[in-house]
Amino acid sequence: MTAWVVLRAVPLAFAWLALALQIVLGAVWAVGGVGDPVVYEAKGDAVRAFSGTTTFFVALFAAIVLSQARARPRWTAVRLVGAVGLLVIVGLVGDLVLGRVFGTVFFAIVNIPVLLTAAMLALGAAPRAAT
Repeated sequence: MTAWVVLRAVPLAFAWLALALQIVLGAVWAVGGVGDPVVYEAKGDAVRAFSGTTTFFVALFAAIVLSQARARPRWTAVRLVGAVGLLVIVGLVGDLVLGRVFGTVFFAIVNIPVLLTAAMLALGAAPRAAT
């Protein structure tokens, strides 16, 4: 295994992990989170439901798109960047409504491997089939 194969495989593996994490977290947030809330807050519940539902479906879309990386690398790169942008916007909307700084930073950090994979695909370093 050469260094170039590892350089292509590592961001791709972490991109898959990041998308899987976001799919699971989106599903958890969409149904209200884990555990009982200390106090009922309609605005917080609405933001959590919106963020969770949107995160779940956008991350699911990005995972489906990422599965096409070998067949259409540049097409995949453009759609991954769009999905990451949408996820960061979802975090920003939640932060603006709730007056905190968590969602934007969370989505920006978690999606770094997805953006690295998109850059790799845009530059033509598509994953290859195992030989």
